[in-house]
Amino acid sequence: MNVSVSLFRHLPSSVTSRDIGVPIAVTTAWERAFGVILTGLVISLVAVLCCGSYARKAQVTGFLVPDKGVIKVVAPRPGHVLELMVSEGQHVRSGDALMSIDVSENSVEGRTADLIANNLQKRRKTLVEQLSRLSTVQDGDRRTLEANMVSIGDQIRGLNTQIDAERNYIGVAERLFHRNESLQERSLNTATVRDQSEEDLAEANAKVAALEVALSTLQGNLVQLKVQQDALSAKQANDRAAVEQSLSELDQMIIQNDDQRTIVLRASQDGNVTQLRVQTGAPVDASTPALTIIPDASKLEADLYVPSSAAGFLKRGQTVLLEYDAYPYEKFGLQAAVVSSVSRTSVPAAELPFLVAETEPVYLVVARPFKSTITAFGHEEPLVAGAKLQANLVLESRKIWQWIFEPMIAAGALTQ
Repeated sequence: MNVSVSLFRHLPSSVTSRDIGVPIAVTTAWERAFGVILTGLVISLVAVLCCGSYARKAQVTGFLVPDKGVIKVVAPRPGHVLELMVSEGQHVRSGDALMSIDVSENSVEGRTADLIANNLQKRRKTLVEQLSRLSTVQDGDRRTLEANMVSIGDQIRGLNTQIDAERNYIGVAERLFHRNESLQERSLNTATVRDQSEEDLAEANAKVAALEVALSTLQGNLVQLKVQQDALSAKQANDRAAVEQSLSELDQMIIQNDDQRTIVLRASQDGNVTQLRVQTGAPVDASTPALTIIPDASKLEADLYVPSSAAGFLKRGQTVLLEYDAYPYEKFGLQAAVVSSVSRTSVPAAELPFLVAETEPVYLVVARPFKSTITAFGHEEPLVAGAKLQANLVLESRKIWQWIFEPMIAAGALTQ
């Protein structure tokens, strides 16, 4: 007979055959937490890949400059600073003297300008002495002329007296001659007496004639002296004017020599002095600015020198972040600025107004800081022109998935 033999005991078999519910998984709290975290990370990763973006950045060098530019003051000729009239940060007005520069040349015997100046001063001293002596000589000439006129006047008066006396004598001699002639006609006198009286009369007439010639000569001399007296003042004035003219020309030569030796640099506009590179006695030349003037009412701009690899992604109105070398960003933070212009022409690094490390041509990008001060230890410190800075530029922003699949997108574009 066939007997079925069970492989299990009756009790376990009966228990398993009962309806005791559905099976459940037994998990711990840590396992459930790990599952939640893992699920969140997967969801976050998917969200980042789909919605996140990646920005390519660049850091470039720049400097703060006034929007109206700066006035670089240079010496027209090489020389040395004789006197410095301004200091760093001082406000000056248009026309104010900034410094005087000695531009004279040197020779074996010394400075050429000093030698010329000494020679001119000697000539001037000679002219001054000549002008002083001229006054004395002119006074002597005037007194001599007056004395000569007085002397000739006295001589004329003496001749007139002699002439009058001789004419009186001629009258007496004529009467004596006529009387002797009458006596001779009546044979009361000899011819010898008559002839003697006639000779005396002729001699008296000759003497009067000689006195009249001498009087005429003296009168002519007196007239000449009066003419000389009338012209003396004008002549002396002309002589004095000639010496004074020579003295004036010499003074002008002295001034010109001083001007050629010394040049005074003056401010062309109102503004503040900055980047003062010289001091008294320091050499200057025409290639290096002695100082810089920032015009009044100027606003600071950041001139950024951007290489060609980054210039193409910058646009007007874009925000950039500035790090001032004088104010480390770790302590004072980053300062925002907005791009106002982007140059379309590159500039060789050697031609830039400031020294930069770039060797390739760069593009000038101008950014306007949101404020011209920086908060330092609770105070607003003004920024100064010429301050060096680093600008952080955001060149382009792309989705992360685009960045991941960029090789495949580029390969697909090439195959089309």
